[in-house]
Amino acid sequence: MRPELFIAAKKGNLETLKNLHRENPIGRGEVTFEGNTALHIAAREGHLEVVQWILNNAKGCCIAGARNFNKNTPLQEAAKKGNAEVLSILLQNKKSGVYRRNQYGETALIIASEYGHVGAVRLLLAATPLFLVFWPRDDRQTCLNVAAYAGHLEVVKLILNAKSNCFNAIQNILLIKDENGVTPLHAAVHGGHVNIVREILNIPFKCGCYCSPRSLMTKVDNLGRCAIHIAAMKGFINIIDELIKIMPDCVEIRSTCLETVVHFAVEYNQFDVVKRLTCENEGERNAKLLSYDYDIHGNTALHLAVKNGVNPEFYVRIL
Repeated sequence: MRPELFIAAKKGNLETLKNLHRENPIGRGEVTFEGNTALHIAAREGHLEVVQWILNNAKGCCIAGARNFNKNTPLQEAAKKGNAEVLSILLQNKKSGVYRRNQYGETALIIASEYGHVGAVRLLLAATPLFLVFWPRDDRQTCLNVAAYAGHLEVVKLILNAKSNCFNAIQNILLIKDENGVTPLHAAVHGGHVNIVREILNIPFKCGCYCSPRSLMTKVDNLGRCAIHIAAMKGFINIIDELIKIMPDCVEIRSTCLETVVHFAVEYNQFDVVKRLTCENEGERNAKLLSYDYDIHGNTALHLAVKNGVNPEFYVRIL
């Protein structure tokens, strides 16, 4: 790419761009070392007038669908930066392609969701057919998974309320697991995002949908862990409290290796979690239930405490 063209597109200098175009028409064949066209650069930088001019005047008619070496289109570059006005212009061009996926399998919607760009996500959801909302990238993470991992509450709300006339269908995105067996609920717990956990479990589930708080909380990842187990191993007491509030008997959920929530807390030395789960106001039932159950290897929580050499106060708490 001509240096002058690169600088003009990056800085949004429309007059320079026009002069360069008169000398040698701008097209999708003139790219940077990373394969970016002038439209990629202007879209990424958020230069609305330059983007509009290039779309109207560039040589050939397909520059809106050009891909760089990462297979990102200008639409995906704009989504990465959250340039909603630029996205709006690009979406009017049929060649932009909301369905286009880059080398990681990411659509513009997934990219905007991961970066937490609320305005961009809102525009892309409106322009995206329902089935595309469910499309995952190569690691099987959907737009909801990446938003939940990153803690973008407003984006999660937008996705869960997308295509409101198809609310039963959109709820099923909560059931989709990534390559590690992680659901959006698992993802929110991994990140310690209690507000997103609350949002997911308190949406008005409707009849005919396969989702419910109980079904989501009993889903296991590839290591056999449910949401409460992950919260315990990471010491997220606020999330454990939220899960118990919604489903009090979730403390009885076992992993595929028959581990209880206390097994996980002890193994990962999360003493505050053990105190919370066996505190007096929960009664002796919880303490007995959780402290003397065996996992698949015949270990109780006390066995794990001794084996791992954890805080001696564990012994008093779980005896």
